[in-house]
Amino acid sequence: MTTTVYNKDLTVDSIMQALNNHITLKNNAIDLYPESRKGLVYKTGKFAKRTVNYFKRSESRASILIATWVVESIAYALTFLVLLSTGAVITAALWSAVYIYISYAFFSMLKDAMVLNYAFKGI
Repeated sequence: MTTTVYNKDLTVDSIMQALNNHITLKNNAIDLYPESRKGLVYKTGKFAKRTVNYFKRSESRASILIATWVVESIAYALTFLVLLSTGAVITAALWSAVYIYISYAFFSMLKDAMVLNYAFKGI
């Protein structure tokens, strides 16, 4: 009959040292792994994550809404100029009234959204 005897002393210090070595190796492997991935799918996923995180921020939402209002203002101004040049003065005045009302409603909605976002940010 054959018996194998192991003489290695297992102490708490040796076990902790082995665990620390394993954790260090694992951290190094995790840090180096994404750098080795240069594929299209990896880059697309990374870009998609950054894009989603950008649009989740409240500042981004407000800036997108303001940019939309600017584009609409340009469209309203061009329409107003076309109406004036065709001689439809009353229609141009009504168009201006609609634009002023929409701008007022937009900025009051934006103010309320920013106040609400600020109130819930502390939660």
